Amino acid sequence: MQRGMLMLLFGAAFTLLGLFAMPMKRTNARQNLIDNPFGWGLFGFGLSSLLVGISAMTKEQKKVEEQNTFVYPIEEKELNQDSPEQAVH
Repeated sequence: MQRGMLMLLFGAAFTLLGLFAMPMKRTNARQNLIDNPFGWGLFGFGLSSLLVGISAMTKEQKKVEEQNTFVYPIEEKELNQDSPEQAVH
């Protein structure tokens, strides 16, 4: 599996895990996201993994495009306009 795709999957998993680790069922909306530094840590690690995965995928994609862009040399034949074309019977 490509490194960038693997980092994206890990980043998504850690981001979701960090979100689910934060308590969201408080009556006071200001205290919902303050209490759990562990959840914020997982969330931040997940976001950083997502960014690393995106950058790794773009680098891999550029590398693949560079490998697949081989230009074949084409020799242009000079066509004589004066000579009649040969007919195939």
